[in-house]
Amino acid sequence: MQETTGSGVETRLAKEAAHEWVKENAARTVLAAAVPMPIPLGHSLLTTAIEAYMIIQIAAIYGHRISLKEAIALIPVLGAT
Repeated sequence: MQETTGSGVETRLAKEAAHEWVKENAARTVLAAAVPMPIPLGHSLLTTAIEAYMIIQIAAIYGHRISLKEAIALIPVLGAT
């Protein structure tokens, strides 16, 4: 994971941007859950993909680069908090 540091203003702006991504992701997840899927576990797979995308984007907002594999590994941890 690569990291960059910034000023307090940059950190505040990053936090605001991350909050927006979380809200948008929540809306995407709700919409995905509302769509009927004939595939068993289809909603779980779709939700995992949406959450992984959100984690990658939030990491990028804070100046980190993470892989899809790392993002997917973080999903259960984030759900526990």
